[in-house]
Amino acid sequence: MLTLPLELVNSIIDRVDNPADILALALTCRLLKEILIPYILDYRELHVDWRSSAALWIHLVCHPAFGQNVRKLHVHRNSRALLRVPRITEEGNIEGSDAEAIRIEDTFFQALKLMSGLVSFTWDLGWAYWKPADFNSLFEILGRSCPMLTSMDFSDIVDSQSKEAKEEGLARRYAGFCSIRNIETFRYELIINGPKFVYGMIAPTYIVRFLSTNPFLRIVRLAINKGDSHESTFDSCFGDVLLPSLHTLEIGEFDFADENTFPRFLSRNPSIVVLKTEYEFAAELLSLGDLPNLREFDCLGDCWVDLCLVKPPLRVLNGVWIDGEEYGVNSRGFQALKAASSTLETIHIWHNKSLQPDLSWVTVAVPTAVIVRH
Repeated sequence: MLTLPLELVNSIIDRVDNPADILALALTCRLLKEILIPYILDYRELHVDWRSSAALWIHLVCHPAFGQNVRKLHVHRNSRALLRVPRITEEGNIEGSDAEAIRIEDTFFQALKLMSGLVSFTWDLGWAYWKPADFNSLFEILGRSCPMLTSMDFSDIVDSQSKEAKEEGLARRYAGFCSIRNIETFRYELIINGPKFVYGMIAPTYIVRFLSTNPFLRIVRLAINKGDSHESTFDSCFGDVLLPSLHTLEIGEFDFADENTFPRFLSRNPSIVVLKTEYEFAAELLSLGDLPNLREFDCLGDCWVDLCLVKPPLRVLNGVWIDGEEYGVNSRGFQALKAASSTLETIHIWHNKSLQPDLSWVTVAVPTAVIVRH
C-alpha cells in the first residue's frame, strides 16, 4: 500500500467509515500516520459550536479535499457539549470576498457543499435565529450535495409569538425539507417556547411529506415540546404513509385529528419492531395479526391492553400503570397479558410509590416474565 500513489491511498481510505480502523492503520507506520491522522481522521467526525465555527468553515472552503473526508457533522450551540474539530494552524481567506461582510451562514453553505461523503448530520442550534430562506438553503444543499447522507437529527426551537409558530410559517420554514432523500434514520424535535396564553394550532404536514419521500426509513423519532401553548395534530394523511423497512418508531406529544389515523399507519407498516409513543391511541381499532414483528412496546395510558389482545410477539412491555383496583384475574388487563404470555419476557409496571399493589395476577397471567416495578 505504501508504494501506491497518494491519490489511490486516499481513494481506498475514503471507503473506510470506522475511525478506529483508520487509526489502527495510521499507527502501523510513520508515513501513514502523517497522512491519515491530520488530513483524514481529524475530519471524519466534527462536533462544532456554531458561535465559534466561522474559522472552520473558511478553512474547509479553502481546502476542499478536507470537506470530502467529513462523514459525521454535529452542529450545535451548547458550550457544555463535547467539541471535536481539527486544529487550524493558518488563517484562510475566501478569494474575492470581504471577510467582514460575508455571513457565517453563507460560508457554512459553501463548506457543506464540499461534504460529498457526509453520512450523518445533526443540527441543534437552540435559540440561534435562522431565516426560513436559510433553512431551505440548508435542506437543498443536503439533498443535492450530500448523496451519501442516511442519518439526520434535527432540533428546532420556535418562539410561540413569532410568525414561524403559525402553521403557514412552519410550512415556509420547511418548504425545502423534501429535497432530502434516502434517509434511513430520522430524529426530529420541535420546541415551541413562549407564554402559555399564546395559543396556536400546528398541522405538521411537512413531516408527513418528508416521511412519504423517504421510503428507506428504518428509525423514526418524532417529538414536540409545546407546553400548553399549542396543539400539534397530524391529519389523516399520516395513516397513508408506507415505510416498508421501518424498525423503530417513537412519537412524543403529537396528536392525531382522527383516532383511526395512527392504528391505520400501524396496520400498513407491519415491519415495526420497536414502538414507543406518548400518544394514547385507539389500539382497539387494530386487528388480530397486526404488528406481526413488534417486540418492544412503550406507552402511556391503557392502550397496551388492546394492543396485547391482537397478539404481537412482544418481548418487552413498558407503561403498565396500576393505580387502584381496576386490575386482577377478572380484568381485561389479565386477558391481555395472557394473550401475549407466550413471548413476553419483561414487564415494566408503574405505580404510586406509596402503594404496594398486589401483582400476583400478573404472575399468574405471565408466569415466566420478569416483573420490574417503578
